[in-house]
Amino acid sequence: MNNKVGRPKLADSKLKKKSIITIVLLIVFIAVYSLIGYFLVFNGNSKLLKGSSSNCDEKCEYRNKVSAVAKQYLYKQRYTNYEQHSMADDFAFRNINVLPSEASKTNKLNFDCSSFVANVYAVATGFTFEELFRDDASSDYSYKFHNLGMGPKAKYYVNAAKRAKKNKTDVYVYYIELKGNETENKKNEIYKKLFGDNGLIKNGDVYATVTTEADGKTHGHAMLYTENVTTISPDKDGKTYNNQSGFIHSTGVDYDEKAFKDGKYNEDEGYYDRYSVRFISKEDFKNSRFFFESKPKTIAVIRPINYITKNRYSKFKRYDKNNVDALTTLKRYSFDSYIVKDKEYFTKYNSVKKGDTISNRLEINKITETGSDKLVVKTKLPSGVEFVSCSNEPCEYNSSNRTVTWQNENNKNVSYRLYKTKGASGRYTVTVKVTTSSDITFNNFEINKLGSSKIYKMSDIKVLANNKTDKLDPKYVKNNFVSSLFDKSGNVYK
Repeated sequence: MNNKVGRPKLADSKLKKKSIITIVLLIVFIAVYSLIGYFLVFNGNSKLLKGSSSNCDEKCEYRNKVSAVAKQYLYKQRYTNYEQHSMADDFAFRNINVLPSEASKTNKLNFDCSSFVANVYAVATGFTFEELFRDDASSDYSYKFHNLGMGPKAKYYVNAAKRAKKNKTDVYVYYIELKGNETENKKNEIYKKLFGDNGLIKNGDVYATVTTEADGKTHGHAMLYTENVTTISPDKDGKTYNNQSGFIHSTGVDYDEKAFKDGKYNEDEGYYDRYSVRFISKEDFKNSRFFFESKPKTIAVIRPINYITKNRYSKFKRYDKNNVDALTTLKRYSFDSYIVKDKEYFTKYNSVKKGDTISNRLEINKITETGSDKLVVKTKLPSGVEFVSCSNEPCEYNSSNRTVTWQNENNKNVSYRLYKTKGASGRYTVTVKVTTSSDITFNNFEINKLGSSKIYKMSDIKVLANNKTDKLDPKYVKNNFVSSLFDKSGNVYK
């Protein structure tokens, strides 16, 4: 009887031992898991404290956008030229509000340094500087910037820094008035303050100067500080740059007198820079005319990104956040898109007629030889055209949705051209036959990294039907263009 009663107690004892072991193991598991989690969090916080590049706040994202857009204009520098017209001029119809996706062989840009800075910020962030320039610019600044190709003066940026310093706003970074007789030590002191370890100037900041000549006249410069710049062609000293920091800006034509003989340019005898948008490294900047001169000079640095993140302005009419976001993921590349007819580049003034054969072309140029991405290229044919062919295999045309797609077999890279090489490997062409007598708008090429939802869309291209040219009589122009545009600009047209 005692034996029968004892057996359940023994089983109960074993069950308790198993329960205790299970609880102990569970405690050990929780402790180990907690330790792992602690170390992971600690490690992540350590990286955060050290400023890990993998952590990017809102200001950092804006800096990346400004940098990416500025670099696109630098990559397309052969489509830029220098035109200097300020807000003080009566009229200056320049082509400055051109998106990076629009700049091409047939759509060139006209920048001076100040309008270049304003244009980059407008495209990258939607900010037009109107608020920061309110005390200097005319009341119709925004209208002139958007519609008349007018940009600000360099002194507007300098004065904005002076006001920000006085009002103690975080747009201010640096401001100093120099007499022109400063010592080399003073020059080194200022340079170290701006560019040394923990220097004041950061990616996306605007650097501006105003110099006073002996006759009292002033002139200035404005440029963007940008990091990790790789240049695509040698400068006048034969230099190229790889992942260096410095300034992207638009400035007047530089030339060596040896380059000209009998009034003609001879590239074998000297240097002639035909493009306005350029790069100068911070090392070369130290000894340039943009930093120190033996003349009275004001140097200023402002940080518009601090204003943008606080006020969230987005006034530029053509600001496209999605496209700019996509551009930051495709910063190794430059993209050109244009129409070809009879082997000639098409401009916005050319036209087509029913039965013509034309080609829509995309060129992908890679800036650096290192790194690679798997890209997908697509374009959808508009109404009014009939598909003929596509080049740069493999390309596939889907007649049901009228879409042409390039994605190489086994997800290999879509082909591209290095800027330093020639050839058509990075050229994608769709040839179509015109089936309408109306205007045609090409819903242009879309590019993205394989698997990415961020798509970079080239700007649409409108092709005119040549049966509309008979409308360009003086009465039509005045009633439909001149009066609607010029009257708003202060009755320029009279």
